[in-house]
Amino acid sequence: MKRSRRCRLIAAVALTAAFTLAMPTLVTASTGESVGAKRSLKNKKVAVLIAGDRNDGGFYEGQVTALEKLAKKLKFDLVVIDKVGIGTSTESFENAARQNPAIIFSTGSELLDGFNAVCENPQYKDIFYMSQAAFPPVCKNAVHFSADDYQSHYLGGVAAALILEAAGKEQGATLGVVAGPELSFVVDDNKALEEGLKSRLPDAQLDITFTGDFENAALAQEATEAFINQGADLLYPYLGGAVIAAVQAANAADVPILAVAIDGCGIPAPGPQFAGSILFNPAPGFAPMLKGYQSGKLKVGDFKVFGLETKGVGANICNATPEQQKILDETKQNILDGDIEVKAGGFVKKKDGNYRARGPIE
Repeated sequence: MKRSRRCRLIAAVALTAAFTLAMPTLVTASTGESVGAKRSLKNKKVAVLIAGDRNDGGFYEGQVTALEKLAKKLKFDLVVIDKVGIGTSTESFENAARQNPAIIFSTGSELLDGFNAVCENPQYKDIFYMSQAAFPPVCKNAVHFSADDYQSHYLGGVAAALILEAAGKEQGATLGVVAGPELSFVVDDNKALEEGLKSRLPDAQLDITFTGDFENAALAQEATEAFINQGADLLYPYLGGAVIAAVQAANAADVPILAVAIDGCGIPAPGPQFAGSILFNPAPGFAPMLKGYQSGKLKVGDFKVFGLETKGVGANICNATPEQQKILDETKQNILDGDIEVKAGGFVKKKDGNYRARGPIE
């Protein structure tokens, strides 16, 4: 499958949203459960498995924090299993399933081998399975969901152009991207970023350095400093645990840098300082997915995507001027209205309320 996503070990502070959902009663073949009936999570377990450290100070911690808030609100017992090995994920999901949770949650497609193996095991058929992934579920007993990172990165490219314009860099500006492995989603997201950038600054250049590792701080620092020495005007660290090293190098050199997957604006010094943010953390989907489960609307086989209409998905400029914010708002609305269609890829909403992936537009 082309878009094997999301092995994103990125620094993030998660946001949540709450929706109210309802649908007619349906029956699943896998569990015989009436999916239209309301389900209570009160005093039940929800197990979440993550590949990274729950206290990473970013992407994973943000997701755990969002789920902890929902656990308090919905009165369920959250079981967090972190540092799950990709090669040993089946064992981790089996251990989670043995605790008889109402829901097993996977926070990324890097763990789908173990997730799918347990999801397809008849022994654990009464568990509801949810995974963050940017394509429909393979396991017939699961649901998938994702933020629309294409839309976020296009809007982020426009934000980058506005930042460069404000710095007097309209001609020949360079946006340097420090990324980890050269994976399809990394390449595609940065194609969308370049689209947005060039929509305002056609002569601007986006350069990418692949370090081969989302987590290696030394490689991230080296690549960031190389861009700085080459005169890059703006930086974007598409990284995981190594993002802090890149930000520290950029801040030390006084080169503006964008936050990845989080809202980096408003962080007080001496914390990391950002010029803007590209927001595509999956956490905004947690609340509506759980609400859909409770109301009975969410059913196995569903694939949901949360785009720019969702709070916490998009892009921003820190301390944006009224004119900059107006342009971002107009661009966002044009994307939502379909007047701008991101060529790098996207998602199409189907009549049944689910989504399908749309390939790149030639």
